Amino acid sequence: MTKNDVYKQVMLHLEEKLTRLDADITSLENDIAVDEKSTAGDKFETAREMAQQEIDLLQTQVQEVRRLHAIANQFSEMKVSSVVESGSVVTVADMHLLVGLPVGPVTLNGVHYTGIGANTPVAQQLLGKSAGTAIELNDKAVAIASVL
Repeated sequence: MTKNDVYKQVMLHLEEKLTRLDADITSLENDIAVDEKSTAGDKFETAREMAQQEIDLLQTQVQEVRRLHAIANQFSEMKVSSVVESGSVVTVADMHLLVGLPVGPVTLNGVHYTGIGANTPVAQQLLGKSAGTAIELNDKAVAIASVL
């Protein structure tokens, strides 16, 4: 399994999330359109405003997912480095981490990868280190098993 394979799976995961978010937005927009035809008064205005707020929240999430997708795409094209940097896929103890890309768990071939932001304490310990180097994790010294 290569770094590129992992990031392709991450991008697929993010594309699926975008599809779900777009479907939710469309559904809410349809609900507003139907309510306009069948409801009147304060109750209608309150329901419409709540739906619009939900659409706004979903659109913010869409922008964030698109931003993460663009980052994942950049990381997939980076050359593999022996030193941990943003975009590295790092194995430490039983964890497989995507450094610099805060996404939820993504599974590829039964292996779970978790994204962590570059500013997190764990990422700060990892950055600049290479395989075999020890870091402190949960008050234990653990070695970096691999860096892709």
